[in-house]
Amino acid sequence: VRQPADFRGPVVNHGKKTKSGKKPKELTSRMAFNPLKVNKKEQKIVDPRFSDVHGDVDVHRISKVYQFLNGYRSEERKELEEQLRERKRKGDDDGAAAVRQEIMKLHQQDSQRKRSGELQQAKKEILAAEREKVRETGK
Repeated sequence: VRQPADFRGPVVNHGKKTKSGKKPKELTSRMAFNPLKVNKKEQKIVDPRFSDVHGDVDVHRISKVYQFLNGYRSEERKELEEQLRERKRKGDDDGAAAVRQEIMKLHQQDSQRKRSGELQQAKKEILAAEREKVRETGK
């Protein structure tokens, strides 16, 4: 019988009496061994929002659900602009450059979001027009 790697051998009871006289003083080495149990890996946690198994990403739905983040982004941008003014006033050029870089990054992300939203809207309008034509012509 194959033993697991962490098996330390039979447990021996050296002359001590057991509570019940019917138990053996020594455990048998013929214990059933399940090799799948020893090498069992931990279950990997998967986020369904980013997994292909759970279907395609619906960008429109996600943008609706996370619409509240736009307010947070604008507040963060205003705070960064205040920090930039403060650092310029104090003469901290390195800090001001870092804050300016962060503001530019946020601005680019916003413009990219706006552009992708416009593209999605245009695609939606084209598909709606095609559906309308099919409805009218019957083909």
